[in-house]
Amino acid sequence: MITKVEIENYQSHKKSVFIFVPGVNVIIGESDSGKSAALRAIYWVASNRPLGDGFRSEWGGGTRVAVHTSEGNVVERIKAAGRNEYIINGSTIRAFGSEVPEQVLEVLKLDEASIQSQMDLPFLLATSPGETAKLLNKAASIDDIDLAISNLKSAYTKLGNSIKFNEGELQEDEEELKQYDDILEIEGKLQQLEGLEGQKREKQESLSKLKVLITNIENIEAELQKTKHVPALLKKYATLQNKHSSLEKKRQTLSQLDRLVGGYEKAQTALRSIQTRQEGLEKEFREICPEECPLCGSPM
Repeated sequence: MITKVEIENYQSHKKSVFIFVPGVNVIIGESDSGKSAALRAIYWVASNRPLGDGFRSEWGGGTRVAVHTSEGNVVERIKAAGRNEYIINGSTIRAFGSEVPEQVLEVLKLDEASIQSQMDLPFLLATSPGETAKLLNKAASIDDIDLAISNLKSAYTKLGNSIKFNEGELQEDEEELKQYDDILEIEGKLQQLEGLEGQKREKQESLSKLKVLITNIENIEAELQKTKHVPALLKKYATLQNKHSSLEKKRQTLSQLDRLVGGYEKAQTALRSIQTRQEGLEKEFREICPEECPLCGSPM
């Protein structure tokens, strides 16, 4: 049972709250006061109809309708800028398209038989016997019982067919398994093959390592071939080194001779300078001193 309905910005309702009591409830009001709009708001929550935004009021803002049930559930339908969702007991549901989410149907248990518009004919009195029977069967869940029985029969038939099929498959498998009576012997041979396979892998690994070693040896030999003329070069190097030592000794001797020659030339220059000085002094002496001493008359 619906115990309470909250309506915000839906057609003529800016913010209205309807509280219902057990039994029959009557909404009374003047024309265009929002009686049918209140029922349409409940129908909007139960069926997600109408679609679009034509029902939203002129005041603007989001439209919200909350339906409270006697079981304590609350189903809210909200449509606003950037929001189009159902909320069931605080849990939000989005992206449901034009259909009503299953969770809403399970909580409200409302469909077209539960809600009538203002101009609908009296309930069940204007319907055909077949439609009436259909609605009564639905109300009594007879359709669900028939569907369950039909599903059980179908499942039983499928299960029987599956059992027969599996029995045939089992018989064929048993016949096929007879060719594997010697499976234990084959398993022993397989274990031997696995052991041989392991030995083969080990030998292959050893062979791979040997190939790598051979390749390395060949590379080393190739490098050694490049150095086969090294002894001759070493001999030439020793000869050149001896020549270099001899030349170095000669160079040192020559350097010493150069120093001696340089010293000799400096000595000759100094000697010539002394001789020139001596000649100058002798000349000066002859000019100053007479041939005889002016005091004793002895030759100078």
